[in-house]
Amino acid sequence: MGRVVIFSKAVLFLVFIFFLSSCTRNSELDYDESVYCDLELMTKDGDFFIANTHPEKFIGGTEKVTDKETYSGNHAIMLKKSREYGLSCNIRNTNSDEYYEASVWRKGSENKGSLVVSDDHGLLYYNSVNIPDSIGKDGWERLKLAFYVPPNFNNVTLKFYVWNPAEEAVYFDDLKISRKHHEQYPDYSGIDDLKLFVDTLESLKLYKKREQAFKAGILETQDDDWVEGMMFCGDDAYKINLRLKGDWLDHLLGKKWSFRIETDKTSSWKGMRTFSVQNPLSRYYLNEWLLLQFCHKEDILATRYGFIPLKYNNRSLGIYAWEEHFEKYLVESSNRREGPILKVNENALWKTQQLAIRDDRRYWLPIVSSAEILPFKSKRTTRDEVLFGQYKIAQELYHQYKFARGKASEIFDVDKLARYMAMIDLFGTYHGVTWHNQRFYYNPVLSKLEPVAFDNFSEKGPVRYESAAISGMQYIGVDKTNDMQIALAGLFRDTLFINAYVHYLKNYANDDFITAMLDELKHEIVFYDSLLRMEYETYRFSPAFLYENARAIREELPAFMAKLKENTDEMPAYSIAKPAYDKGLDAEVSKYFIKAYSKALDDEKRIIEVENHFTDEIIILGTAGNDKRIRNFIYPEVRVKAIEGRDPGAAIIEGASNDDYLFYMVDGDMDTYSIPVFPWPKPGRMLTPLQNMLIEHGGNYKDVFTAGPGNKLILAEGTYELIKPLIIPAGYEVIIEAGVTINLSRKAPFISYSVMNILGTPEKTVLIKSSDGTGNGFTVLQAPGRSVVKYTVFDRLNTLDRQGWTLTGAVTFYESAVDFYHTSFQNNLCEDGLNIIRSAFTIDQCDLLNTFSDALDVDFGQGSITNSNFSYPGNDGIDVSGSRISINHCMVTQSNDKAISAGENSQVEVMNTRISGSVIGMASKDQSRVVARDCSIEDSNYGLVVFRKKAEFGPASFVGSRLEMRNITTEFLVEEGSSCEVNGEKVTADKKNVYDLFYN
Repeated sequence: MGRVVIFSKAVLFLVFIFFLSSCTRNSELDYDESVYCDLELMTKDGDFFIANTHPEKFIGGTEKVTDKETYSGNHAIMLKKSREYGLSCNIRNTNSDEYYEASVWRKGSENKGSLVVSDDHGLLYYNSVNIPDSIGKDGWERLKLAFYVPPNFNNVTLKFYVWNPAEEAVYFDDLKISRKHHEQYPDYSGIDDLKLFVDTLESLKLYKKREQAFKAGILETQDDDWVEGMMFCGDDAYKINLRLKGDWLDHLLGKKWSFRIETDKTSSWKGMRTFSVQNPLSRYYLNEWLLLQFCHKEDILATRYGFIPLKYNNRSLGIYAWEEHFEKYLVESSNRREGPILKVNENALWKTQQLAIRDDRRYWLPIVSSAEILPFKSKRTTRDEVLFGQYKIAQELYHQYKFARGKASEIFDVDKLARYMAMIDLFGTYHGVTWHNQRFYYNPVLSKLEPVAFDNFSEKGPVRYESAAISGMQYIGVDKTNDMQIALAGLFRDTLFINAYVHYLKNYANDDFITAMLDELKHEIVFYDSLLRMEYETYRFSPAFLYENARAIREELPAFMAKLKENTDEMPAYSIAKPAYDKGLDAEVSKYFIKAYSKALDDEKRIIEVENHFTDEIIILGTAGNDKRIRNFIYPEVRVKAIEGRDPGAAIIEGASNDDYLFYMVDGDMDTYSIPVFPWPKPGRMLTPLQNMLIEHGGNYKDVFTAGPGNKLILAEGTYELIKPLIIPAGYEVIIEAGVTINLSRKAPFISYSVMNILGTPEKTVLIKSSDGTGNGFTVLQAPGRSVVKYTVFDRLNTLDRQGWTLTGAVTFYESAVDFYHTSFQNNLCEDGLNIIRSAFTIDQCDLLNTFSDALDVDFGQGSITNSNFSYPGNDGIDVSGSRISINHCMVTQSNDKAISAGENSQVEVMNTRISGSVIGMASKDQSRVVARDCSIEDSNYGLVVFRKKAEFGPASFVGSRLEMRNITTEFLVEEGSSCEVNGEKVTADKKNVYDLFYN
């Protein structure tokens, strides 16, 4: 039976190939046949050169013949401006996916003069090269052009020629055009490669999708484009799904296609479950990688990126660039908490481009204003209550940015945004800040957006939109703009952002900064450059462009600073000319310009808001749970006006909670169309919870604190009842004196962006409590210095929870270094008693008691915990993720889960610590390493558990010396692949699926 299936697949594939070839004529050249002309033979009338290999083949350009400079024989041609074309040679009947190589010898000024191929009329295809791949005698150099014929070509004549539009003379000699079986790739044996295997029928599906893309002029991906396959790398095997990737057709030329790959849920490759592989040329070889490496080192969010040889169905395709996709692993690997990643919907843009290709004209449509803001992994986001709440806030922030309706500092983490924009200037490329290429991460701790560096270089290199070295030059003081530029322009109306931007421009435009960065990366640069040069012989990486860009920035800075003096925060509203959009388009195009948002009224009903950005009126017919047929008709039908200027037509209807599709007609057309109803409300009608609090309560701190010398805010001894949010802005040193009691009630939060010094004494402690148990936590965000907390009690606090802006800690320090001494965190009513995130810290002689869940949660932190007690936590005593910490002389008592838990590549040292009465004594998981000395675990269910919990991480390890375990039900659970050594003896790692024992 298996043989029959295999045979059937092969027959189908052959039928498909026969179908493709049935309407084509044989190419003028056979495989491995070449047309060669040394320019020595001419026709009798002297009008053409005669090819040496094909006497019937005539080649133009004899009127430019010369004997002044020759590579071989007595003749060459000389080209310069006014006589710029020569050696025109046609190859007839070329067909899809044929592979050709052409070469010519050239002598002249550096990189002047090109070898070109195009279709006969220069409308459908064009390719050229002006960089030599080899050097010959007497200053001659060879140009080589290799390419596959596009898949949509049948019986097309290709024209080869040389071209020099420069004033300086350039000489050309010895033209050769060859047809090959296929491109030959280098031997990358000895280097780990990526092997993809897809069976015949699934490959056929990819071929058909590629054919559709070339017919349409663009790749439009659908949910059902994925095919199943297998992937191998080294000794590891993966079940995968993959599909074609890329918008433009350069991702699908020849055999070197771009793929999106997704591993199954139980595995990951390089810590990624979804990633892309593509031709390195598409992001300009090493340049994209280098920019992203600079970003990672400067704590700018960026995709992970690298290079690897790739084989598809056991056939080498050479070197590929791999790139991470937008999932939680991207932000978590950069030491951020999971939060939505956002983009705008590009479908209208690509549909408009497709129409332009089809009709050979440009269309003017509201592609920017109509593009809705979407989360990556939208199904997972909308099904998760926490992520969905975060997305709704993030959507509002993105909408404010998109239409310049808020200051940069109200929308973004300004420091990260300034770093990103300055880095883009250093690399001199603006492809990634094009409106539809931008990606943003919503930071759920700060309730602000961060940019994600992505797609910065095109295949032609840096993308510049103007000559200015500093991108901000075009936006300062501007009051007129357009849809595509208004978002970026709006950033430069905020002096907080501008000041940070200037600061990082100065830092990054320093040659010492560039040199130090390159020095850190030099080994990887040399390795990757050598891999790329094996395949791309003419490529040579040089960092000179960085130093040139830095010099240009330094030279332009004085003019930019002078321009800033004329700029103010209070510029007039932007003036944007009223657009005149094209009308009379196909009614089917309307699907890309009509949007339906929703908001639940109750469990059974929802409000659906319709926006019509199309240029014709529409008629709403009804709704349904799927896109097959109308289930709930609307009578009378609702008419929605066409877009007028920048104002879309709008209507509100009521629907059922499961009405996921809206049905309509375009006025004057009889067809019915459907669009999805988004399960989130229309953006643009609300401020975020943080923005609301700042407007309503931003000045409350002045009523509580007394101003002191040197930007100090002082809270003197006494009792303070806080029933409204208290938010302390950045720029202060806050002092809470001994004997202070703060009572947070009625869900009041305490939030500070300034350094906190809470200075209790043994005689007069500071008490921060919530008498009604609703106080929304004590939170310190991005304080620029190091806070100190002494002799303080945090009692019965809950956590920050304001309309989707939700934290986990009763006390939270984020990007804010802090030292705790003699401090108690007790009876707290939320997930974490103390949550330290991305911060350095000290905890000494502290007590964490009776916490609802984890007593201490450290995410991406560095610090020490000494002489402290963790008693009766509802979950973990000490929970560490992505952190580097030491624990010394501590006690963990009656932990309801793990006494000490190290996860997500943490490094934890535990010394002189006693654990008693816990479910699990110590756990090391997900590539973490725990080293314990002189510790004891007693009266617990499990002593040591070592395993992998998350697919994106590797196995874990534990090493213990002088470790005592008493009255333990199960001393060791060590998963296969992980390692555990206790008191000099290795523990057998033979358990499977340890995760399932505790989490399923």
